[in-house]
Amino acid sequence: MDKKLIYKVLLVDDELIILSGLKFLINWEAISCEIIDTASNGQEALRIIKEQSPDIVICDINIPVFDGLEVLKQANEFNKNIVFIMLTNHQDFHLAQQALKYKAVDYILKTNLQPKLLTQAIENAQHELNKRKKINKIDFVESYINKNEKKMVKNSLLNILNSTVNDRYSLVEQFKICESAGIFESYSIMQIYINNPDIVNINLFSAEDKNKLVECEKDIINKIFKNFFEHYIILDYGSSSVLAIISNHPNMEKEYIRHFYRKLLTTSKNILETSVDIAITQVFNARKDIYSCIEQLKQINNFYYYNNTNIVFYDEINQKLYNGSFDISNIINDLSKALTTHNTENINNVFEKLIDLLISSKPKKQNAINCCIRIYNYTMVTLQSLDNQKAFNESFSNSADTINKLMSLGTFEDVILWIKELNNTIINYNLLVASKSNNLINSAKEFILEHIDTKLTLNSVANYLNISPSYLSYLFKKECNRNFVDYINQLKIEKACNLLNKKQYLIYEIAYMLGFDNAYYFTKIFRKYKGVTPKEYLQKINGDLNV
Repeated sequence: MDKKLIYKVLLVDDELIILSGLKFLINWEAISCEIIDTASNGQEALRIIKEQSPDIVICDINIPVFDGLEVLKQANEFNKNIVFIMLTNHQDFHLAQQALKYKAVDYILKTNLQPKLLTQAIENAQHELNKRKKINKIDFVESYINKNEKKMVKNSLLNILNSTVNDRYSLVEQFKICESAGIFESYSIMQIYINNPDIVNINLFSAEDKNKLVECEKDIINKIFKNFFEHYIILDYGSSSVLAIISNHPNMEKEYIRHFYRKLLTTSKNILETSVDIAITQVFNARKDIYSCIEQLKQINNFYYYNNTNIVFYDEINQKLYNGSFDISNIINDLSKALTTHNTENINNVFEKLIDLLISSKPKKQNAINCCIRIYNYTMVTLQSLDNQKAFNESFSNSADTINKLMSLGTFEDVILWIKELNNTIINYNLLVASKSNNLINSAKEFILEHIDTKLTLNSVANYLNISPSYLSYLFKKECNRNFVDYINQLKIEKACNLLNKKQYLIYEIAYMLGFDNAYYFTKIFRKYKGVTPKEYLQKINGDLNV
């Protein structure tokens, strides 16, 4: 048989004679059908429908547990493509008519169950099934096109918003896509700032819980937008703000925007205990004005950044208050010295100067955040170069996460708070380094005492401690007020004196016992620390034990 479409058929009736008659009444294969199963009650029929997904169900109306109408209704809830042919007696003929309202394709009186009539009903069912599948496919394609068209418009708008006036000629296609969607006929951009100050212990939330919170807030914002604006696109969702473009809305008066804000604020507080603020540009009516709109968005963000106003309208702000740039080179130099010396007081002073500079300079939002990123990156590079990787990893989180958090800071207060947190993190890091440094020095001293009779080097001790030689050298100078070699030699000479006092060994024997290459070098080092040669030392102790 040629490969062709086979329709799966389920037979449902509580009378075995009817089921048997249906099976053998016609040549099912000839009309491209296959009977996949039979059922004697409504519950069994629904189970088979869910498990095997038949294309056509021939079902008696009057069956036990669930009647045929209930099977039809429930089946339609989870698979609208299944086509039903109802079997009925004269006395429930009105139920058969009701079945047609639930989209049964046909009904057959059991007393009139003839091959020709059944075949015709099945052909009708096949035709209806093909039509439904075609409609569903068209609906799916239209939905896919609409979804992807919105995605194209959204991506095009984001490219335009992130560009500059000089880029306009490279964005011709993006502008065309937005124009074809009618975006530039009448539009304004709204920024929604999400705040979580009312949520108890928000800082203790896991990343997963915070993501859930953001998802819930997104859902609220979407629903409120739908109630107020017919044409809008949410361009960007963040943990602290949402960016949207509103187009072709007849009412963009301030009172209407305030009404929208009140509804959004009330809903957010009642459901999530979060609060929101909004800022909105003026309405523009042409493609060429998009960069003016973008500039307004930057300016209202700067205004909100310093003022935390609930609603920011562009025509109500003063843009002359904010500066473009400022110089932090001196602060960077001071920070370098403070970090490398682990001087807590100097570190605090540097960050106080940084905060004072930001307050007095009042830079634009992005400039302040760029400053923080520069300070953070410089701090990370400097502390990592000090070679206490374990303490560094314990104190500082993933840099990418920190940069993302910085980029999402909504207000000037947030920036100042972040700077203070960085300051505290560095101070805690210094305390951890000091603790670990003491432990390292103690371990180094114990190792040196145990191996004082060997040829100890900076590399051998550093390898034992699993740190770099340069860091070990730094620790000795910082913690012991002497360099590594001086510390080793002084211990060796003290032990040499003890051995000389015992008068059991010759001078060259002691030199080799303590890891010196030869007696000459031993004598030279001995004189450096004791002011006399080993031989002179022996002569003195023979005459005077209080050397």
